[in-house]
Amino acid sequence: MPFATRKAESVFAYLVVHAPRAVPRDQIAGLFWPEAPDLRARKNLRTELWRIRARIEPRGVAPGRFLEATPRIVRVQDGVHSDYGRFSELLGAAERLGRHASRDTEFDDDLVDGRESDVSREADLLDEAILLHSDGFLAGCWEDWAIELRRHTMERLTWALDRLSRIRLSQEQTSEAIAAAERLVAVDPLREDGWRTLMACAASQGNGARALAYYRQCHATLRDEVGLSPTDETRSLARSLSSGGERGAPARETETQQRLDAALDALGEEVGRIAQAIEDLRQELKHLN
Repeated sequence: MPFATRKAESVFAYLVVHAPRAVPRDQIAGLFWPEAPDLRARKNLRTELWRIRARIEPRGVAPGRFLEATPRIVRVQDGVHSDYGRFSELLGAAERLGRHASRDTEFDDDLVDGRESDVSREADLLDEAILLHSDGFLAGCWEDWAIELRRHTMERLTWALDRLSRIRLSQEQTSEAIAAAERLVAVDPLREDGWRTLMACAASQGNGARALAYYRQCHATLRDEVGLSPTDETRSLARSLSSGGERGAPARETETQQRLDAALDALGEEVGRIAQAIEDLRQELKHLN
């Protein structure tokens, strides 16, 4: 939907993100024209709202049908929807089902059946929400509020991918679990829970070698990106796979993997010492100059 100005487009996007809640005019004016005096900012807002109304309420559409603007607030009406709004709605519903499904159902078969139904419905909601995030939100907007929104939705996306991969693994839908976990580590390569899910999926398929390959990829990513090693939980899982805890994992790899871990840890520590020495030299050169 093209607007007369990029500012009008950005203001409209901000209103849609908050729909159907009302947003104070002063809040919008201060956000979009922070350097302008109050009167100028409010005048600028009036101009952009006029442009927005001209675009979404053309001749023949009753004023206020989609945009409500009073001296105090501005609101996009219920008839305007967004992928972001649907994304948030779906994840909220999934979280509520997850909390319901986590209640104790140990001694009631009917409740157990209901829990399984809730978990399946939760997974379907997560699937739908994740699809909506395929291209991200507000990709062309670089104002601070849009950047913060993308950061928040990325956090929500990683939660959804982690939860979905775990559910699909528990349902023995291994291919779907792998797809969710692979997207999780693509979005956030430092999320070890995603790597652990991939290891568990490979192990459940009897492919111990593939599970250990995921571990090595996790180890290399952490080492290269932040100079760290995997946590004890991840390393323990790798050791259990190496020792033949899953079909297809060669037992002789246990000792080799432990030696590799120790060598990589030592290398990481040495790299850290060298980096610190370089930084110390830089500081000394600054003082000399």
